[in-house]
Amino acid sequence: MASQSAPLLTVGEQGETVFDHEDGSQVEDMKQDPQCYSNARKRTIYRPTLLIFVMLILVFAYFLTYASYRPTMIFYESTTTSFLSSSDLNNTAGSLHFASYFSDHMVLQMHPTSSILWGRAAAGSKVTVYFNGKGYIAKTKPGNNPASVFWRVILDPNPPGGPYNISVQSLHEENTAETKVLQDVLFGDVWFCGGQSNMAFPVHSAFNASDILSKASNYPNIRLLSVAHGKSETPLHDLSFQNEPWMLPSRESLGGDPDVDQQFSAVCYIFGTEMQSQLGYPIGLISDSIGGTNIQAWSTPEVIKKCLNSSSVVIPPKHQYHWKDSCLWNSMVHPLLNFTIKGVLWYQGEANWEEPERYSCLFPGMVNDWRKKWYEGTEGNTDPMFPFGFVQVCISKVQEYEYCDKYCDFASLRWAQTAGYGYAPNPVLQNVFMAVSVDLPDPTSPYRPIHPRHKQDIAHRLYLGARALAYSETETIYRGPFPKEICDTSGHQIKVKYQFDNIKLLSEDIFEVYCSENTSSEEEEEADSEDGWIRVNQVIRLIQHL
Repeated sequence: MASQSAPLLTVGEQGETVFDHEDGSQVEDMKQDPQCYSNARKRTIYRPTLLIFVMLILVFAYFLTYASYRPTMIFYESTTTSFLSSSDLNNTAGSLHFASYFSDHMVLQMHPTSSILWGRAAAGSKVTVYFNGKGYIAKTKPGNNPASVFWRVILDPNPPGGPYNISVQSLHEENTAETKVLQDVLFGDVWFCGGQSNMAFPVHSAFNASDILSKASNYPNIRLLSVAHGKSETPLHDLSFQNEPWMLPSRESLGGDPDVDQQFSAVCYIFGTEMQSQLGYPIGLISDSIGGTNIQAWSTPEVIKKCLNSSSVVIPPKHQYHWKDSCLWNSMVHPLLNFTIKGVLWYQGEANWEEPERYSCLFPGMVNDWRKKWYEGTEGNTDPMFPFGFVQVCISKVQEYEYCDKYCDFASLRWAQTAGYGYAPNPVLQNVFMAVSVDLPDPTSPYRPIHPRHKQDIAHRLYLGARALAYSETETIYRGPFPKEICDTSGHQIKVKYQFDNIKLLSEDIFEVYCSENTSSEEEEEADSEDGWIRVNQVIRLIQHL
């Protein structure tokens, strides 16, 4: 059912009940007409010419409204800094607008939580949002320009479905009006996908890309939003860089042409296709990632300060990064804190390979901090323990990563990703699931082995984790593969048996073996593994994944 634009007669004060058109029709264009149109009564009332007569009518209508009806909306005074701060860099004076990431074809988070809409309008305006036969009086707050205000409403919880139209109208002091309409809006689950290059890795570069792209039109209830890249030294409250609007999946919107700038995350999109096929209702996907970024760029200063002294690792200058602390949190995450979400998918860690001890503090800290701030920014409508899925960094043992002298110690980084437990969820990373990737190397990847093309497998494993934790399908197997038996056959051979039979051992060189207690990292003997067997010619002291 489409929402209706508002007759001017129904605009009220904050906290007042607002009634929409009785017959469900929509006023397409108010055209700032000084006439007041009442579709409920099917007649036009012309504005009186005498100012005193207008004032008497307004006072009488105000009295009748408050005497006859009880307010149906509750307005919350937000205490979080994410609430439409007057420091917003996007604000310009005057005209009515939604925030930059609200557009046609979008997905808003469905029940049991509520979605928030916000934007800006001219100072002194009374702003009302109309959706599904109901009007919502906007809470307003001064902007950074005296000529403008920010407005904000919280919609009632809505079941999955659509499409809907959502309109916003501002009534000015001179009794003129502006109206903006969002069309083809769906309600479903919204997932945020963040990280570095493996999350940004586009659909057209993944294995089986042609088949994935050819089926894009089969998913009209998946909607895509790509957040434009940008950095900021201070927190922004709207995306200040040019963003594409929400789009439906197609070869073009997914980046089927590698020569076109428009691309979308393969892991994020494939996850969405599996989730939408399973659930049967709309899925919104927000792709928000930049290659080569460390976790500090995505974290708040509070988290970084807490973890600053958690490691004695000194990073050489050539391995330090040009991404300043919190610069991407400020510009690409903070603006979305007023947008209700279902959960987060995270694919990052390679850029922090040299500081695993610090990462074991930074990653859990970031997870908990994002949860807290999203909960506050959406006034309790995003789950304070929302499901958080991440991808284990894969094997990369050759000299192909510019920050590694010999090869990156990803084994230690993988351990740090789990906060020292080796699995997730765990007591530190609660309601967090992990997609194992150590069995999915891609040594011949044209994008370098650090960028494996097995994105369908990764997305499927994230999907299984989400089903188990986000949707409480407790019978779903999503963890592992775990070693279940290690057999020492002669002192020179070890056979490792895994819990599941469908493991993909796509590389023969996936283990490193220490053959004496004094072996240094440069003297490690690399062991071949074939059908689970590891063969070496010395006594084995230690074995681990690369």
